[in-house]
Amino acid sequence: MDLKQFANPDKEYRSIPFWSWNDRLEDEELVRQIRDMDEQGWGGYFMHSRVGLITPYLSDEWMDRIRTCVEEARRTGMDAWLYDEDKWPSGFAGGIIPKRGPEYRQHALVMSAEKPEGEHDLILATYVQEGSDWRRITEAEAASFDARVVYLYRWIEPMGNVWFNDTAYVDLMNPKVTDAFLESTYEAYKDVVGDEFGKAIPGIFTDEPCYMMRGHKQYPSVAWTDALPDRFRETRGYDLLEHLISLFYDVGDYPKIRTDFWRTATELFVESYSKRMYAWCDENRLKYTGHYMAEDTLVSQIAWIGAAMPHYEYMHVPGMDHLSRNIENLMTAKQVASAAQQFGKERTLCEMYGCSGQNFSFEGRKWIADWHFVNAINVVNPHLSLYTMRGARKRDFPPNIFHQQPWWKYNRAIADYCARASYAITQGKRVVRILVIHPIESAWTMYTPVDIGPASRLSNSFARLSEDLMALSRDHDYGDESIIARHGKVEGRQFIVGEQAYDVVIVPPARTLRSTTLDLLEQFIENNGDLLSVKPLPTLSDGTPSERVWSVLKNAGMIEHTKSALREALDRALPKDVEVRSIAGSNVDPIWCHHRRDGDLDLYFLANTDPEREYLAEVRVDVEGKTEEWDLQTGEKSTLGAVVKDEGMSLCFHFEPAGSHLFTVDRSRKPDTDAAFGPPMFKRTGAVPLDSAWKLERTDPSLRSRMTFPNALTLDTVRLKLGDGTWSEPIPTWKAHDRIQADGGTFTLRYAFDVAELPSGETFFVSETPEKFRISANGHCVEYTDQGWWIDRTFMKIAVSDWMREGRNKVELSGEAAPDLEIESAYLIGDFGVVTDDGIRFRIVRARDVVEAGDLGRQGYPFFAGAVTLSQTVELEKDAGKKVYLALDGLETGVASVSGNGQDACSIFWHPHRIEISDLIRDGANEIRITLTGSLRNLLGPHHHRDGELLSVSPYSFRDEGNWTDVYQFVPFGFEDAEVVFGSE
Repeated sequence: MDLKQFANPDKEYRSIPFWSWNDRLEDEELVRQIRDMDEQGWGGYFMHSRVGLITPYLSDEWMDRIRTCVEEARRTGMDAWLYDEDKWPSGFAGGIIPKRGPEYRQHALVMSAEKPEGEHDLILATYVQEGSDWRRITEAEAASFDARVVYLYRWIEPMGNVWFNDTAYVDLMNPKVTDAFLESTYEAYKDVVGDEFGKAIPGIFTDEPCYMMRGHKQYPSVAWTDALPDRFRETRGYDLLEHLISLFYDVGDYPKIRTDFWRTATELFVESYSKRMYAWCDENRLKYTGHYMAEDTLVSQIAWIGAAMPHYEYMHVPGMDHLSRNIENLMTAKQVASAAQQFGKERTLCEMYGCSGQNFSFEGRKWIADWHFVNAINVVNPHLSLYTMRGARKRDFPPNIFHQQPWWKYNRAIADYCARASYAITQGKRVVRILVIHPIESAWTMYTPVDIGPASRLSNSFARLSEDLMALSRDHDYGDESIIARHGKVEGRQFIVGEQAYDVVIVPPARTLRSTTLDLLEQFIENNGDLLSVKPLPTLSDGTPSERVWSVLKNAGMIEHTKSALREALDRALPKDVEVRSIAGSNVDPIWCHHRRDGDLDLYFLANTDPEREYLAEVRVDVEGKTEEWDLQTGEKSTLGAVVKDEGMSLCFHFEPAGSHLFTVDRSRKPDTDAAFGPPMFKRTGAVPLDSAWKLERTDPSLRSRMTFPNALTLDTVRLKLGDGTWSEPIPTWKAHDRIQADGGTFTLRYAFDVAELPSGETFFVSETPEKFRISANGHCVEYTDQGWWIDRTFMKIAVSDWMREGRNKVELSGEAAPDLEIESAYLIGDFGVVTDDGIRFRIVRARDVVEAGDLGRQGYPFFAGAVTLSQTVELEKDAGKKVYLALDGLETGVASVSGNGQDACSIFWHPHRIEISDLIRDGANEIRITLTGSLRNLLGPHHHRDGELLSVSPYSFRDEGNWTDVYQFVPFGFEDAEVVFGSE
């Protein structure tokens, strides 16, 4: 690895956010935001149409904005990535394609006890239930049966779906649809900016295409297209229409019928969509990337896309998404990384962080990114950066990771970290020697939309096996049987898939194996290859009972589905290339390993997947050489000490919660025996607790402008009067919006707040679209004039200090309903405190200059979105030779920045929550200043979900009446204790 490149990686290794184009787009603002992204360390942007877009999608105006951003990318050296749809899922071209006619729209095979009445519904079969069996009858006979009758019919989605711009989704198993999509969207971009394909425009993102929108059906249903029966007969040799009931119930030869059905449907989808898209992009110098719908489980894949891995062969940069604040769904990452390894694709992408909420911390971003890096995903695609936060846009699956966040000016810290990790795990090739057969085809035999239980249990079993392997430091790939059939072979004692050779093959709990897979496994065993089979063993081949399965697998090592059995079997079959143990010698399951080899250099990235516990661990590797640690936070490297033993080396590392280490072993050089073994051990010799009382300023001293962040009170409840009617009881603003749109006439909103003590300085009422209303405040007419903005350029300030009074204050906004009118919360901002007795009703008081350590939200800042600086003076006696740290306990904030006596130390973004200040202190009085920079969470919510801080946030989270509470839910902001710690290493 090159140290200069590692310290400041090129744009290609840097994060590429979804840039939400969600309003009327203006060139000047687009350019400003691009330069802001560049300054904060991102390498490019996906120009992504989202909810709220006003500029007409794919219009001349839209294309002008695309051209502007491509030109700015060329000037800045950034990458302007295209995104191929108006919202998602891809394929309907904003509504252009479904308007071509019913054959272009989404199809499904639906089962219903009710006779279909849709314009394009076509009954394919009718069945009557007789005991536990089903018998096919004619449609005319159905009326004569009192017993249960069901109709199986071809359904075509009608027009009028709001999400699809009042059209419908499309049939991506029909190649005509894909060709129309390419013509309407890809060719349109080529006509405008095609000269920058492969240059300023490296590629295009396809988002969640699927062969059926599973969640949109009223009745049990499966994927369908009109060509499917003929294709099935040609490839499987019998008539599918005679066996449709077996797709829904366990009757007839259902395992084989389902195997053949899902194999056919998946092949049609891959051929009709993925291969065509890939070929067009390849011919036009674009990298085809993105991710497919519902890759997460075996069940979701079957319902929406058939199987995920076959699509990745036809992506230049295979991708996935990972939603919410968790590190679940290992299967998703492994599918992508495996296909990339087998097809020699260097880059893999993840759309990550969506739904994690506005309080998603830097440490949380690192934790989730590290989990992807250790699983060989090396392109970070942050979700989401909002062009504007006006209206419903602010609730678009937060967090908003952009300039509106108070912490945005620190974004480069995490951007540089991720870029260095991305660069590192792109070098060389991942060392992986274990192949696990992917059981998606076994799930095909079990899956029915009537009962997903059996397939779900298989999916969970497979996921657990994969997690156990990672906990045992046994990295592995998945082998999709359709890929193995085309790209698999056996050479000697190795099982080869594409460009990757494996020493051990594991058959997970399964029900069926392809005959082509059995052929290779049989040859693998004959060549003395190491095959393990985890119980329960499959009994079918291609969905049909087969004695051959047992005749092959009986020669494999059969083990129970437990971690201990897996460990013992693998230890016998394959020496570990890397393992992680505690000092006591036990395996450290939460620390996962990623090993790469680049010539004489071995690279290891290790991530602590536990966000709460720290570990001191011994890391053993099976190579010898000079060892260096590459610091992903600073961009520096240093020599590591290692102990040579047991045909390898041992190193020692301390892992913070959600911590990580990157180190290399240069096998062409000798180990450095003079370097210290193990991490620096700090010996605490003393400490001075800091006083619990702190002086508070809403000022960030690191900002050149000495910007002051106003305090805020969110006003998310109003009284509503429709026309000349009566006032409603207080209701949430979202309910007022719904009622106004339903009524369609004139209205008046009343925002109210209590003032116990008049604030000092100027106070503003903030409204997102004040120009659309007649405004009065405490009975005074207020004429709106532009007085600047706050947080977002659409959050406009209105000076209200002149008419504020102690007691109850009212601001009324009057207007007339319109399709583009959005009723939103308002905000009061200024120099004041906000207090409450019951968590429901708040009042304005004078701001406190002195606060106690702890949650600042409880001390006048419950809705605060900004930075505060806490300071105090402490007497210290400096001891020569001793290092000095400031340690913060119970830290709850986005970023904590520390200074001593006017000199800045570094900022704290993640554990450890301590920072060295040795060079900043002196004997005697010392001023300690701690700047805490928060997020938009407490300002924007969701405030009223009874579960408090949600780890998965969607637009619905803000209006979930089933979980509603009037008591406001906040997250802590501050720290519990601080102390100056003395010690030595």
